[in-house]
Amino acid sequence: DNTLVIFHNDNGGFRNPGFGARNTPLRGSKTDTFEGGIRVPLLMRWPGVIQPATTYHQPVISFDISATALAVGKADMAACDGVNLLPFLAGQQTGAPHAALFWRDRLRDNRYAARQGDWKLVHSAEYGEPPGPVTDSLFNLAQDISEQHDLAAENPGKLAELKKLYETWSAEVDADCRKLGLEPKFSKPAVSKTKATE
Repeated sequence: DNTLVIFHNDNGGFRNPGFGARNTPLRGSKTDTFEGGIRVPLLMRWPGVIQPATTYHQPVISFDISATALAVGKADMAACDGVNLLPFLAGQQTGAPHAALFWRDRLRDNRYAARQGDWKLVHSAEYGEPPGPVTDSLFNLAQDISEQHDLAAENPGKLAELKKLYETWSAEVDADCRKLGLEPKFSKPAVSKTKATE
């Protein structure tokens, strides 16, 4: 009765059907920056604090779990990237916890995504044999949760806005890494067997 219990998954189901995962109707899977790779269930229970059957519709990110746990323990949250979700779940705070959310994976073709409101930029290659080209796509998740209708050509201003937001955030993260003495990693172009053996 005096414990905050949180259940969530770290990423969407694996693409290989032999593993039993199915992300329908979401596009993509584990390691993708499409919704099938990053949109997962999040359940929280704390009797007397979170009302039963509460549904929260704003997007959150796993960093928020750390921030919420730190806040519950009355620990210092100054260096935490996340947001304490309890005031939002209790109705004490309105609006979205984040102005924008970002994801990146530089070890897999430098794929990344940025979300602001219902708009989402996805910079990624479509999987396949061979993989498709890396492209910038723009989706409105309120109208297209399956990310099937690329609106980039119709909304170049919104696409550029999200790219700028991502680039600013990414540069800040890189700067934070360097302050800790860590050089950010980047993917290297694949080397063919022919080149490798010459």
